[in-house]
Amino acid sequence: MKNYSDYSKAVDLKRLEFIYNTVSEKIPTGGKILEIGCGIGNISRQLGHYGYFVTGIDSDPVSVDYANSKNTKSNIRFLNVNAEDYADNENSFDAIICSEVLEHLVSPDSIIKLANKMLKDDGIFVVTVPNGRGPRELLVTRPVIWIRDNGGFLFSFLIKIKLLFKFKGETIHSKSNHLDHINFFTIKHLHQMADNNGFKIEKIGKGNFIADVFPVSLISRLSTKFQEFDCRIAEKLPIAFTSIFFSVWVKK
Repeated sequence: MKNYSDYSKAVDLKRLEFIYNTVSEKIPTGGKILEIGCGIGNISRQLGHYGYFVTGIDSDPVSVDYANSKNTKSNIRFLNVNAEDYADNENSFDAIICSEVLEHLVSPDSIIKLANKMLKDDGIFVVTVPNGRGPRELLVTRPVIWIRDNGGFLFSFLIKIKLLFKFKGETIHSKSNHLDHINFFTIKHLHQMADNNGFKIEKIGKGNFIADVFPVSLISRLSTKFQEFDCRIAEKLPIAFTSIFFSVWVKK
């Protein structure tokens, strides 16, 4: 798979490949795809370069502007709209992608309901989320959020440490400044959400292990080979040890 995105980290490329392989196995070229929470358009651009008609939607105008600036294909478009504003497209899409989005939402079930409504009966819903009890969320995300909200001077100290080690706090997914994780999903939670909203989970894949956990991240950010090794390690471990869940949902 040739990379048409801005991704360079091994786990992001692994996620992108999972999404592309899932779509290409299930949906003929020329199929109609919606990406909810497209951010700067990495996944949409990847799928569009392989001949799919892709619409990426996002509520953040800065991210959508960037996505449009990078787009060179007439079969790809990016819109600054909420998913709710796009809900009249009933039974319209062969595939819907929602990657690294649900963990940021107050009501993820509302988006899943909309996806079920907009998806064709034989379509696929591809969802990726962090493992809420995985290494990165337990050892990085949750502690940092707690320190920010409760730690007082500790948060200022943490920011100085991050700057010292040149961690910029930027993301390759979006330009939005509002990307807090407010949901922490387990496999059980994913199955419950799918079942409650008219889906069943057909397949679950794994992301990486500890490459994004400090201080291991000091090594991994300098070595793509180490990142790739970490992704391979995740494949060998029980799924509870992965930092990211990749999943494919179908209508019941």
